[in-house]
Amino acid sequence: SDLLGASPIVIPVSGRDALSWKQLQPGFVGSENESSNNSNLWTRSNFGQLETFLSATLTASSKIKTKLSNPLGVAEGILLDCKHEIERRQEDLDVDVATLKLLRSDSEAFEKDMTSILDRHRLNINKEWTTRAQVVQRVLDELTLVDQLRIGIGMGRNTFDRAWENAKLASILSTAKESSSFSNKLISITSECSEALVSGAKKQGEDQIEYLGKRVSVISTGLKGNNSKMIGKIDTPKFQRLEDELLASIIPVIEKTTKHLPSDLECADNVYTSFCRASMLSSLLMSSGMCSTALTFGGFLDMSQGMLLCSATLTVAGVTSLPLGSRYIARSFEKEWMSNASKLENGLNALFSDAMQRINGHLSDAINPYTRYVKSEETSLISLHKEMESGIADATRLRGHINKACE
Repeated sequence: SDLLGASPIVIPVSGRDALSWKQLQPGFVGSENESSNNSNLWTRSNFGQLETFLSATLTASSKIKTKLSNPLGVAEGILLDCKHEIERRQEDLDVDVATLKLLRSDSEAFEKDMTSILDRHRLNINKEWTTRAQVVQRVLDELTLVDQLRIGIGMGRNTFDRAWENAKLASILSTAKESSSFSNKLISITSECSEALVSGAKKQGEDQIEYLGKRVSVISTGLKGNNSKMIGKIDTPKFQRLEDELLASIIPVIEKTTKHLPSDLECADNVYTSFCRASMLSSLLMSSGMCSTALTFGGFLDMSQGMLLCSATLTVAGVTSLPLGSRYIARSFEKEWMSNASKLENGLNALFSDAMQRINGHLSDAINPYTRYVKSEETSLISLHKEMESGIADATRLRGHINKACE
């Protein structure tokens, strides 16, 4: 009474006794006075006094308000339960969304790892080409100027062959004479790269499944989460055929690039011929200039100052043409080999790019049931939340109308 500010009227009743009496008296309306009831059940329930009190106390507007508010209150209770269920499902969805974000982040890290593997492969392939392309420069570094001049007069073949073999040993090249050995080495390096890619893809697929577990197999539904819904099954991606197919595509590309390359013996012969031409030209220029000058100073030839200058120029040109010509031969050889390396790199890049797309596609397909569930649940909850908010707003507006009409 202190809280209410008045003394409340208390009427004790027994709902069970009143219900039992009314079930025994289906024709009873409940509007008779208590004194007219001969039933002990009805008298003991004390409902007659309550009904008399309500009939005398409640006005018509109160009765109408009570009648209309009762189903509205039930609807508001259902909307409240729906709100709690949506909030529970939203909490579960937040976990799923966070899981997908982690998977995407892990996939990005996986792509970076695969990119680093491909970069190392490119470096290894480029190293092989560069090593082979720089053989002539190593030969040139080992030959002295005298050795190069002797090549020009046909007396330096043995020296050149020794320098060629030493250059190959220094660059850790195969001792085989045919270019197929170089092709096999490129195939071996590329096979290791493809094997690393497929192994990494398998490990990534297994990690995805291990991380997700069976979460996407069964999802709880219902207002109390007591129902289960199968949304699909995720499996480990299969990559058995990918490695074989990738290797089957790589071998023809490498063989096509290297099949027209000259053998090791042909390379040595071509380079030796080029060195002979450069040395002969240098020797010719130097001998022309030096002989003219020597004859002039020996008194056997009378040359003007301009002719002496030309002789000196020929001598200098002969001295400088040999190292310049030798470097040009080395650069030309290197340029020719590296142009083939660029062609091979473009072909392998296309193959590995296609392989990475297939790997990412397989990994994505493996978790598609989970991804589809998260997206559909997200869309469904947004729609349910809008409908719930609309229902709550309608209920609030309707209760306001009822209160205003019953004032």
